[in-house]
Amino acid sequence: MAPSSSSASTPKVLVTSPSAVEECFTKNDIVFANRPRSPARKHLSYDYTTIAAASYGDLWRNLRRITTLEIFSNTRLERTSGIRGEEVKFWVNQLKKNCGDGGYSKVNLKSKFFELSFNVITMMIMGKRFYGEGVEDVEEAKLFQNLMREHFEFANTSNPADIFPVLRWVDFFGMEKKFVANAENMDKFLQDLVDKRRRISASTKTKTLIDNLLSLQETEPEFYTNNIINGIIMVR
Repeated sequence: MAPSSSSASTPKVLVTSPSAVEECFTKNDIVFANRPRSPARKHLSYDYTTIAAASYGDLWRNLRRITTLEIFSNTRLERTSGIRGEEVKFWVNQLKKNCGDGGYSKVNLKSKFFELSFNVITMMIMGKRFYGEGVEDVEEAKLFQNLMREHFEFANTSNPADIFPVLRWVDFFGMEKKFVANAENMDKFLQDLVDKRRRISASTKTKTLIDNLLSLQETEPEFYTNNIINGIIMVR
């Protein structure tokens, strides 16, 4: 076995021996199924309660069941097919507008495809666009973009305290304070979105992921807490 280089903070292991594979995935499969713990994961994943950070066990199995049934099932994907189709049409129309009447315009397709994919996801989850043209609230969109950029940067940043846990006691580099600030701001932002959807859910025909989770919260409030719902939204 040898460590594999990666830009992410989590180390990777390359297994090249059949006996090592058996050791990892047969004798110690549960150990390897768990995610490594770190200050970044703790604060950015609601204290290890998202599906991307939870240890193997009842919580992880329940989150996997929710993801399978409420997000990736054929029924759910079919119900949201209209959203994906409308977003693609909207995206194509915006490209046509940029080109003018029969004219031409230079377009950065990499950024445009990024905006399309992100808006498809956020429309399915929240019923809102946050990138490109057509956003309802420009300030809200800017806040969301900044929070997401920070979140991804922190999630992929190497933190010396991950290697030397003693540094967590003093936080020399101020990283943990940044994790906490981003987590609090992200939680507030997501909770505001959930509360807004809660108020309009009954009057809208198009049901988002948040609407589905809120209906589940009514039947199982002890499991579908606000943190669990926000964690599912963030990971999605």
